[in-house]
Formats: sequence, structure tokens, C-alpha cells
Amino acid sequence: MKKNNYLVLAISFVVFLFGLPAFASAATVLHFETPNASIVAGNVFTIKALIDADQPLNAYDLTIAYQGPVTVRAVNDADSIITVWQGQPAAQDGIITLRGGSISPFSGSGGELATIYVSAEASGAATFSFINSTAYVADGKGTTVTPETIPMTIAIAAAGAGAAASPNVGSSSTLAALGVPETTPQILFLGIVRDPSSGKEILSFLANDAGSGIAGTFVRYRTMFAWGPWQPAINYAIVPSNAWEVGFLVTNNEGVSAERTLYDGTNLVILIGELIGGLLVIACAIAIWIWRRRRHFLTG
Repeated sequence: MKKNNYLVLAISFVVFLFGLPAFASAATVLHFETPNASIVAGNVFTIKALIDADQPLNAYDLTIAYQGPVTVRAVNDADSIITVWQGQPAAQDGIITLRGGSISPFSGSGGELATIYVSAEASGAATFSFINSTAYVADGKGTTVTPETIPMTIAIAAAGAGAAASPNVGSSSTLAALGVPETTPQILFLGIVRDPSSGKEILSFLANDAGSGIAGTFVRYRTMFAWGPWQPAINYAIVPSNAWEVGFLVTNNEGVSAERTLYDGTNLVILIGELIGGLLVIACAIAIWIWRRRRHFLTG
């Protein structure tokens, strides 16, 4: 139990870093790994978002902007140095947000942040660049780093133009075209603990998918008999004070999911006690009614 509590506190600390002010700036570089072959309209290809850091980092608030004749099919976090996500990475309106922290700090070159699956829709030029991005030094003070950024431009040839494809370029818009294996997401950690600062119970979790990456995490609660609806879960999630059962669901970018359930023994005992108490009240009421009816019959 203590081990789980320590892990939750570590995850909570990573989340807490995003609320701290900036103190300093240091040399860190955000860049991309370009495809290793010419891209033709209709191809699916991958690029990797990478970071070079000359000091240990353990939290990230990064934004990738992209434009051009491309569609981002999925964002894969399977091999990311980010392990605790504040919302799963996904593409929307030309923006990809990578926000989260690492249980183990990273320093060095070529740290993978995410693998991006891209479909080339037409000929032209597509650009990917980091904007408004911040990294946090693993010094326990919330010290921030403003990274240097290196954008990337990809030339897309017209279909039939004779540009060569490589093994990592497919001819369809599916992840299978890139040789991505179909795997089942793994729930590495799931626990409910009481937050010492607020006194509230929180659900903390770690999930990973070695194939296509995590697409979303969801939670639902049961306070009486019926389940509540599934709702997106961001690490960490506040558990309702009267919830006695918590459901957790994780899905990957190929639509495969995994689910697990946790029980809150204290709330379950309270619920059972309330049900038994209610049944006793009803039983007493029925017994009194029968006794009065019988007495009325005998005296009447």
C-alpha cells in the first residue's frame, strides 16, 4: 500500500509542477525526425517529435502546429519519455498538444516525445513546428526551460510522379500500412488514495500501449446501483465522495481497449448499511401496519 501511495504522490508531483511559476531558462532543443524517403500524395508516413536536453527534465507543456496538404491520423505515445499525460496527445485544428511528465527524468539527445502518423492528401509542402512550448527541470523547484525549436518542412510529390517509397511509407490511411502491430493497452497502475492537501479521494493511473499508443482514458462511477456515464479522465481524477465502485477504461489508436474496476470498501459498507437500515424501516412500517389492521379487525 505504501508503494502505491508513493507512486501516486510522484504522479501528483509531476501534475503539480504545471502550476508553478517559471524561474530560469536553459538550452533545450525541440526538433523532428524526417521521413527517410520521398513522400507521394496518398502515402501514409511517420515523423517523430524529439527533444535534446543538456539537463534532466521531467515535465513538458509542448505544442506542435502543422499545416499543408496532410491529415494527422494518430499520435502514438508508446515510446514517449512522457509517462504521465495531462490529456492524451491528439491532433485538432492543426495543433497537437503534448502535456505531461516523466516518472524518471530525461537528459541527452533524441528523446522521443511522440510518433505522428500522417497521411499525405495532395502534392505541396507540409510544415511542422513547435510553438509556445515549455519544459521543466527535474530540480524540485518547478524551474522552466524555454526550448530552442527546429521546424520541419516536407515536400509531397504528386501521385504518379515517380517518387520512391520506403518500407515505412504505406499506400493506405491505416496504421497497419506502417506495420504497427495490434496490441492491447496495458494498465500499469491504478489506485485510489486520499489527497492529503484537499482530503478528497483521487484516482491515479498509468497506462501504455506498445503498438499504436494510447488514444484515450475514461472513468465512470457507481454511487448506487447503476453506473454513471463514461467521461474522459485526466491524471489525476477526483472520485465522488459517495462512489463505491470506479471503472477505468483505456483505448489505443486502433480501437482496442482494456478495462479495470476498483472498489471503495468504506463507501460500499456505508451503502450496504444504508440499504439494510432502509429495509429495516420498511419492514417495521409493514409490521406496524399489519398489527394495526389485525387489531382493528379483532376489535372491530
